Amino acid sequence: IAKYQQIKAGLMHDLFTRGITPDGHLRPTREQAPHLYRDSPLGWIPKEWSTELLDRLSLRGSGHTPNKNRTDFWNGGIKWVSLADSWRLDRLYISETDKKISQLCIENSSAVLHPPGIVVLSRDAGVGKSAITTCSMAVSQHFMCWQCGSQLDNHYLYYWLQYRKREFENIATGSTIPTIGLRFFRNYRINVPTDVKEQKYISSALLSIDCIIFSLEADVGKLRQQKHGLMQDLLTGRV
Repeated sequence: IAKYQQIKAGLMHDLFTRGITPDGHLRPTREQAPHLYRDSPLGWIPKEWSTELLDRLSLRGSGHTPNKNRTDFWNGGIKWVSLADSWRLDRLYISETDKKISQLCIENSSAVLHPPGIVVLSRDAGVGKSAITTCSMAVSQHFMCWQCGSQLDNHYLYYWLQYRKREFENIATGSTIPTIGLRFFRNYRINVPTDVKEQKYISSALLSIDCIIFSLEADVGKLRQQKHGLMQDLLTGRV
């Protein structure tokens, strides 16, 4: 697992600085082929890429915590991403939530029901953690979310946010709970291939590594359960 996590980290750096050519290979490095690159506000990027405001490529939204004294606002059928779900993030997708709200809540509060496939990012506790929703969900005010337009692949955005996670951790401020202010996201820029196909190639390469890591982690979980059961049997004299 540690080996593949190191491979993923190196691959993310290469993919987000060099990209993939149409024949499926990494571009030569800038040192090898400086004519293939140009300078940008976020560093050197391939000439076919651009640095864009994320707001220009997606619809940004935030969230709301409904009145907890209104029992009719809660325990409905609408999934609501909150800080209680931080442990579910950074696993590519989020499909379940700890709490749910009602349709009445959506209609009578500032909570917004977002469509499936949005990319969510925690901006305070667990700052920088992200995921892609698999169904319609609402979020709390502790999260930012983006609905990607036709020029941005949501998996590419997820992996870009993962790649820049350290940046989010470093800029969060606050003595009690470090938080990223909303103004930061209004001016947030990303490096992005102008060809969406290249975005999909990049996210597909990273997804393949994640699938291996997730599979290995599941195997470790099963082995730990098996070991726990064996210890119960063998060390109590049952077997």
